[in-house]
Amino acid sequence: MSHTCIECGGLAQANSDFCSFCQTNHTSDYQRVREYLRENPNRTPMEIANATGVSISKILRYVRSGSFTIVNRDR
Repeated sequence: MSHTCIECGGLAQANSDFCSFCQTNHTSDYQRVREYLRENPNRTPMEIANATGVSISKILRYVRSGSFTIVNRDR
């Protein structure tokens, strides 16, 4: 059974939420965020987006999926 890519609405790959093009972009964006957080822990979604160029909506999607956790910072 086929389904649509959550990013562009195109035909998603089997066992994936993304088409092949968006999967490549997703992987690249995810790795960029992960590397940034490795070097700069405890950043807000806005700080991450500004530093990496990855959209806040994608960052929040990573959080909702459990890939990253938002830490409450009291400043």
